[in-house]
Amino acid sequence: MSNSYTIEKYKEAGKIASKIKRKILPNVVKVGTSLKEVCEVIERYIIEQGAIPAFPVNIGINEIAAHFTPSLTSKEFLPPDSIVKIDFGVSIDGYIVDTAISFPLSKGFKRIVETNRMALNRAISTIHAGSSFNSYAKCVSREITDKGFKVIQNLTGHRIERFTLHTGDSIPNIPEWTNRGSFRAYNVYALEPFATYSEAAGYVVERNDSYIFRIKGLKPPAKYRKSWLIL
Repeated sequence: MSNSYTIEKYKEAGKIASKIKRKILPNVVKVGTSLKEVCEVIERYIIEQGAIPAFPVNIGINEIAAHFTPSLTSKEFLPPDSIVKIDFGVSIDGYIVDTAISFPLSKGFKRIVETNRMALNRAISTIHAGSSFNSYAKCVSREITDKGFKVIQNLTGHRIERFTLHTGDSIPNIPEWTNRGSFRAYNVYALEPFATYSEAAGYVVERNDSYIFRIKGLKPPAKYRKSWLIL
């Protein structure tokens, strides 16, 4: 990521993602909105800006922590008194921005959302080239547990490469003695802390139904790279 073209593409993708999170979604994520509408609004805007969705929009409601996307025939709506997590990505010429935002549709969820956000921001402030993944994880874990919540152990961040969303490094949110990784200059990372309630297991399991699939293979030929992304 050392050349100016690469940095510019990440900035462009980041601006699109930021606009969606701060300007568009607050007007869409409301009780009664269909999950399909939320996905379509996000993906339509990304495409209108000349980018492509890096992966299907994920919408997690309440106990669904991550990696759920509604089916084409979904008739699900955002329910009252819920917490909604939206995860989406923007890709420009294969340079991927992976981001997420949580919306508390009840006052009771505001504290956990704020705790998770503050944990991420404070942990990011500790990162520099050469700092360990575990030092980041220690900060995330401390910030979340000090507020009376628990960290979900088996959801982690990851390194991103051009055209590849998940590659190589796994960034834990709880220190792992077997993890000797560290942040490297000119690399791109998605940092993904997950807070839950203290009485929860703090561990996620997969459901049986699947709507997100991964294409495995070589990177697409150059002439197709603006319209086809391997996840």
